[in-house]
Amino acid sequence: MARVEAAGAGAEALARRALPILKTLVGFDTTSHLSNLALIEWVEGYLAGYGIASRRIANADGAKANLLATIGPPALGGVVLSGHTDVVPVAGQAWTSDPFVLVERDGRLFGRGSSDMKGFIACALRAADLASTRRLTTPLHLAFSYDEEIGCIGVRALIEDMAKWAHRPPAVHRGRAHPATHGTGAQGQERHHGDLQRSRGAFRQSGARRQRHSPGLRADRHTAPGAGAAESRAA
Repeated sequence: MARVEAAGAGAEALARRALPILKTLVGFDTTSHLSNLALIEWVEGYLAGYGIASRRIANADGAKANLLATIGPPALGGVVLSGHTDVVPVAGQAWTSDPFVLVERDGRLFGRGSSDMKGFIACALRAADLASTRRLTTPLHLAFSYDEEIGCIGVRALIEDMAKWAHRPPAVHRGRAHPATHGTGAQGQERHHGDLQRSRGAFRQSGARRQRHSPGLRADRHTAPGAGAAESRAA
């Protein structure tokens, strides 16, 4: 029980430190019909600041890209933190604040993508910079994709790339935007199934043995200090 509580406290602290990252990520309008390259470039720069190399996998016309990064010894399988960079449209929705400016009200965070799923990406980036200061025996991989919201398009190229790795990761932690049923943590009408949900079989064929959730990094529970994150259409 004490170990579970300690893990929860650690995740909460991680999320608090990830808030500045989340504010930046929400500021990029990565609605699926737009390019995500400005966000990808910022993430590349963020990782480079901690000595972490990254690699793009662009789409056919070069307007969008996935991003892969590894912290730790590359010769081992490791664990993947997977998230998508695109968000759904805001057109026709009654927001009471700019959806691309993260704001906090009543202990909750409001902004397009704060839950689905830039909150998870912010936590993953914060975890990566912490990991870069340690001597890892197992690598940590980041896999950020494009166009999840319109058919899990970008992640297919990520899966194809990982299938070629000599040491394929045995575990993928897929960020969850919010629980299967609506709770107090998220008020939007969206459902999130994750980058690899529809491609689970393909990834297993590439050599991964299992796919895990990561409760400690769930964006709906741990993005806002002391409360759940909220991505919401204002009432």
